[in-house]
Amino acid sequence: MYTLSLKPEKRSGSRDQTEVNHHDFLIDGKSLSEIIGIGDLDMVGIFADWSNEKYNKIAAKEILLEEKASLDSERFCIYVCPECGDVGCGAITIKISETDTSFIWSDFGYENDYEEIREYKNIGPYEFEKEKYKELINPFLNVGI
Repeated sequence: MYTLSLKPEKRSGSRDQTEVNHHDFLIDGKSLSEIIGIGDLDMVGIFADWSNEKYNKIAAKEILLEEKASLDSERFCIYVCPECGDVGCGAITIKISETDTSFIWSDFGYENDYEEIREYKNIGPYEFEKEKYKELINPFLNVGI
């Protein structure tokens, strides 16, 4: 099994872009955003200091599989637009499944709401020990980062 952790990050602000504090996902200590190669896409992790603080709670419930995926594709966002968090701007999405002892992230892809999903064939699947996964994500159920 892999180890999932979070690393605080900051997207710098400027006159044209909002500063956003967020968390990158780490798989066995390696940045998932770097593994995927999203540097040029200007995305942030789903757990961020959004103006709508309920977004973190909704995202946490979804990736804990306590809520259905909000996307029509039934996939889950993990990296989104830093300005609005909307899939229409493009997002990195995954499928999440659950066993008795684990959560599994698979079928990584780039998705928006007007093109077919572009799959990342050589990334994942990643299986995480269920209790450690829940311990990592549960604090976001209380909103905030």
